[in-house]
Amino acid sequence: MQLDGEHANLEAHFIRVRRPFFAAFFLAGLAIIVDGNILSDEPVWHNGRYGHVTLLVASVCGYFVSSRRGHTIIALVVLIALLATAVSRFWLPR
Repeated sequence: MQLDGEHANLEAHFIRVRRPFFAAFFLAGLAIIVDGNILSDEPVWHNGRYGHVTLLVASVCGYFVSSRRGHTIIALVVLIALLATAVSRFWLPR
């Protein structure tokens, strides 16, 4: 990232690095899904998977979308998915 005087163009930098970022985000999402099945007796599908699948879809969309509006929507979807997953996983009775 180059500084232009005193200001850094963070939006341009994000657009340049978005593909490796979202590829890593996708791989991390896959690791979250697989590790519970391998390391514990977690079932393949449970209520938390809806949020995981949403994160995988958002990472694929983020990989291909380059518009500011698109990334704003992706960020909001990811935030909502994380909150919904946390609520369903930890606050609701099983």
